[in-house]
Amino acid sequence: MKQVISVFTLSAAVALPMATNAQDWNNTVTLGVGGGNLSDGNGEVVFYTLDASGDVSYRSGFVLEYDLSLLRAEPGDITGDTDGSMIGLAPRYRFGSGFSAGAYLENATVAATGLSIDTEATSYGLTAGYETGPWSFSAFYGISDTEGALPDGSDVTDYGLGLTYILSDRVTLAANTIQTRADTSGGDGDADLYQFAATYQINQSWGLFGGASFGSVDTPTEDGDISTFGIGGSYYFGDTFKVPLTASLEYARSNLDSSLGDGEMNTVRFGLTIPLSGSGTYLPLNSVAGGVINSRRSAISSGAVSAF
Repeated sequence: MKQVISVFTLSAAVALPMATNAQDWNNTVTLGVGGGNLSDGNGEVVFYTLDASGDVSYRSGFVLEYDLSLLRAEPGDITGDTDGSMIGLAPRYRFGSGFSAGAYLENATVAATGLSIDTEATSYGLTAGYETGPWSFSAFYGISDTEGALPDGSDVTDYGLGLTYILSDRVTLAANTIQTRADTSGGDGDADLYQFAATYQINQSWGLFGGASFGSVDTPTEDGDISTFGIGGSYYFGDTFKVPLTASLEYARSNLDSSLGDGEMNTVRFGLTIPLSGSGTYLPLNSVAGGVINSRRSAISSGAVSAF
């Protein structure tokens, strides 16, 4: 956790001074709370989330993107809580032709006191993108250093593709595919993730959003599939009460089918989304669709964000 705090402090130290001289600064924060039940009478879970996402851009073509996610989950029938965090920086340069190139750095942690889990992964690599009209394409390739999750000396690579299509000023579509490959002393493992999302702004106040995430894990000792679906609606108070605040409610369902057992989790998520600067966004970051459009660069961390 100390490493996460130090990375966050460094990120703030870099981003805030640059933002004061930026041509455009967009930043959105979502405060979320949710609750649900686990299948087969395994109890209930309550979770609290804080998500932030934004970018600073300049006339020179330089763009700095940043993301932050914090999670606290409190299972009713399990001793101890689960804490998770993810912070990321992704600087890039936009060329006049529509192409862009850059790099990324992400740090993710999970600590579950009741299950004696304490893991951390730091991911870094290169990014590329292309924008033309309503289409946006992105790609990345990198590696991850892990602690507590895999044997020492394991090699982990991440790569993926993303696509966003703005159909109109009311409709946005997005899709991602992310693969994580691990080469360990005990054998090779794969994690694949496919994500889809759609948003529809009915009018200036009301909006709808939905997303789906399909993941699979295959290791020498176990394998499994996990899927998450979510659909919800939002209301923007800016026109009615002159407050730049969006309230959202979403129903989400996650299904696990693995060699270790099966399970389901049904949750309801409430969120308050605030655009702190620039245009921001109405889409709640704690939704499944928000996790797809603001996807991470690891199949495992991206799947976890969608599930909560």
